[in-house]
Amino acid sequence: MWTVWAIVVLPRLSPLDGFWQELRGIFVRVVLWVIPCAIYLRWQHGRRALSPLRLNLPPTSSHWFAALGLITATSLAVSIDVARKSQSDVISVWGRLIHEVSFAFPATALFEELVFRGVILSELLALLGVASSQSALAVVRARFWLSNLLSSLVFTGLHWPWWIYTDGIASPEMWMKSAGVFLLSLVLGVLFVRGQSLWPCVLLHWLNNELSRLVS
Repeated sequence: MWTVWAIVVLPRLSPLDGFWQELRGIFVRVVLWVIPCAIYLRWQHGRRALSPLRLNLPPTSSHWFAALGLITATSLAVSIDVARKSQSDVISVWGRLIHEVSFAFPATALFEELVFRGVILSELLALLGVASSQSALAVVRARFWLSNLLSSLVFTGLHWPWWIYTDGIASPEMWMKSAGVFLLSLVLGVLFVRGQSLWPCVLLHWLNNELSRLVS
């Protein structure tokens, strides 16, 4: 359904101005992503349907420290890449971000994190028994990375329909963007587990989008 929307329906619709385009994007994500996930979670977990999403804040100071450290390191790495692409420096990039940041509702970051970390990664972790496993640490880590890799492949595939439509499947740009999104998804998976909360993932995802927008 998302592929049909991205490559068949959306290109045929008239462009909308800022607010209305944002509203349309939110509506489509709610219909195609949030509602199906809500139905699945209710069917799978009953009254505990929201528990896999980890909508709490990081529960301890160590979780806060791990989350903020990972957000800072990743944001710095992204800003260095943006500075390289824009032939600028990191300080200038952050200065531009402060002045040009969009404070619109972060629909993309929020909805993608709800689906791909809150539902898909969380359910894969539960399926492989990562949290409850009594196996050796190496086995638990291997199961985590398998879950993270699978959810990251699906996350990257989400972006393919529109990229294939606009860039073509053989274009270097499409595969470069795929590599970047895949790596970001892996980091977000680690952040989801280390921070024990969805909100650090939303924050990092939003920061990445805002920084990337500076060279778009």
